[in-house]
Amino acid sequence: MDLIAALAAFKTTFDLVKVAADARDELLIADAKANFTAKYVEVLTASLQAIEANRTLSQENAALADRVRELEHQLRQRESFESEIAGYERYTTVRGGVCYREKTAAGTTRQPVYLCANCIAAGKKTFLQPENRGWWLVCREHGQIPSDMPESSDDFEVRTEYDPYEPRGFR
Repeated sequence: MDLIAALAAFKTTFDLVKVAADARDELLIADAKANFTAKYVEVLTASLQAIEANRTLSQENAALADRVRELEHQLRQRESFESEIAGYERYTTVRGGVCYREKTAAGTTRQPVYLCANCIAAGKKTFLQPENRGWWLVCREHGQIPSDMPESSDDFEVRTEYDPYEPRGFR
């Protein structure tokens, strides 16, 4: 009978060891699951932060690309304006008006084209129009600029052969 009791005690001990081992394994598994879940949440949070940072950088990149396009457009406009006014030179009229005068009219019989100096300084091209028998050149925005013509025929001899490229002075 001792042998049967010993086998029963051994079986009971074995079952207890098995239960203890199973409990220990379940505890280890639960601990591993908890660690895995914590790491998963950590990685997920980092991923979401990276996604948000990427979205922000994409928006900033798009804004910078728009700004580059805008600046390139402004540069093209400025270069176009510079090439348009390259055919003009700064000029002071006989009566002291400052404007820009067409370079290519020199030595020809045609009247030169004048541009407003103030408008050119502001990046605009405005043609000056003669007014009051040519005594004034007029800009709609900046007003009258004295031309090369004398103010009145009483004070000066009126020149019938007018050449604005001739040396200044009156006959």
